[in-house]
Amino acid sequence: MPKQKFNFSRHATATTWNIHLFHEDRDFAESIANESFRKIEKLEADLSRFKTGSDIMRINRMEVDETITISQETYDCLREAMVFAALTNGGFDPGLGTVMDMIRTSQGTFPEAFVSGVSDPGQLLIHEDKPAVTCLSEGINIDLGGIGKGFIIDHIVSFIQEEHGIECGMVDGGGSSIYAWHNGETTWKFRLGNENDLRRIDLNGFSISCSSFSEKGAHIINPITKQFAPLEKQVWTFAPCATWADALSTAFMVLNEEETKRCCDENTDLQIGCLIETKKNAKKLKAFGWLPNFDK
Repeated sequence: MPKQKFNFSRHATATTWNIHLFHEDRDFAESIANESFRKIEKLEADLSRFKTGSDIMRINRMEVDETITISQETYDCLREAMVFAALTNGGFDPGLGTVMDMIRTSQGTFPEAFVSGVSDPGQLLIHEDKPAVTCLSEGINIDLGGIGKGFIIDHIVSFIQEEHGIECGMVDGGGSSIYAWHNGETTWKFRLGNENDLRRIDLNGFSISCSSFSEKGAHIINPITKQFAPLEKQVWTFAPCATWADALSTAFMVLNEEETKRCCDENTDLQIGCLIETKKNAKKLKAFGWLPNFDK
């Protein structure tokens, strides 16, 4: 029986997840997709600060000097978040829960000056030897929205590839974060950019993530200045895994071009890069760091 592309969808983490698998047996592919969706829901139950009893909600409600044990997945995601907060010099910050609450309740209508005085001063100790955290000072409000989707994608890709040996597939978290791979039997083609500078890629063995204000409106805050990222800006990031691409697409929305270039240039071993579109460079995208091969 020849292999076919089978597509499966499920709503979770406030978005639509799509899993595309290339296989001979639809029933087998569907069983893998269904188990993947269950894993997505389980990860969401740990990583979402809005889910009652989630690890993140428990962390955000901790008292000073309190220590709690969390799942290995939450622990790993927090550690990745801290790595990219440091790597981007604060351009990515998982501790902006209070600011994000203000954006959601105000629907983005409040003046930027109102945001600039807000900060989340809480300090959290992530233990080195076990999946546990300790609250060092009050005010913790963790929000993993800028990295959680990519982290979930990586877990699902690992499950599909390593446990089931699927050689061609794609995991798509709402169209903004995607990881795909193939062995040549099929391809995953994407177009990026605009009519003035259109880039075509074959997504294979790496992740792409996109951040902009085209759908959600103003929702990305510069953690350093507490100002909104530029409304006219759009960023596509490339990385070996979706966790990195997701975090970087958030960070590169708020970092300026010099800061973005420095981040990519100082971490060439990570193979990270991006394309940036703004009103100023609408005719030619700005490119930084590692880039995939673009089809003509």
